[in-house]
Amino acid sequence: MKKLLFLIFFAGLSFSCASLPVMPTAQNHAGGSDQVNAENRMMKKNLELALRENEVVKTENARYKSQVKKLKKEVSSLNDDLASLTLKYDEDTTRLNDEITRINESYDILVNDFTRADEENRQAISELTSQNTGLQKQLADETDRLNTAIKDQKALFDAQLKASQEELTAMKAGCVERETALQNRLTASKQAAAEKDAAIKTLEQTRQEALNKVTDLEKTIQEQIKKIQGLEKTNQEHLPGKKPGQP
Repeated sequence: MKKLLFLIFFAGLSFSCASLPVMPTAQNHAGGSDQVNAENRMMKKNLELALRENEVVKTENARYKSQVKKLKKEVSSLNDDLASLTLKYDEDTTRLNDEITRINESYDILVNDFTRADEENRQAISELTSQNTGLQKQLADETDRLNTAIKDQKALFDAQLKASQEELTAMKAGCVERETALQNRLTASKQAAAEKDAAIKTLEQTRQEALNKVTDLEKTIQEQIKKIQGLEKTNQEHLPGKKPGQP
């Protein structure tokens, strides 16, 4: 588009320079007037072409502004999604931490119960050492049962704790991946918006250049009109049978 406007402007200047008369004569005044009229029509046609090109630039500018507005809206939506995801991550993390704390507290209670039971069993064993072998066997069996139950319960709690920690790790990894994806989309949207802004600025500059060229073309047309009027006046003065200054 810039090349086209430049060629139009250059052609106008060329026609303007080419139309300057050297020494008007009675025979070539009419031909010079026709040439100036032709150049004038050409300049008007070039002006119309430049005006149409200006309208195209204005239309493209409006379309880019609409696209930038849409991209900014998408960026805002992505920011809202990121904030919502961050809030959910914080809530899930708090819930899992509370669950882990509850499991640890239950485990501590069980260990205390075991310790207390073990101490009570030791006291009972010490007190019942003098009793019969059957009571001692019963006490040993009970102790073994308690130890097995505690061991099984501890293994269960350990498995639950490990599963909870693995779930938390997987959730953190998933959140990080989603956050990275959202950040990438946000960066791409910002970059696209910046490119659109740059395109708009370029179009604005091109439009201003086109308007400047239109103004120059209008001035050239006015100058051509004045030249035509001057040639017509000269022709009138050189017509046969009329004296200079006679209408």
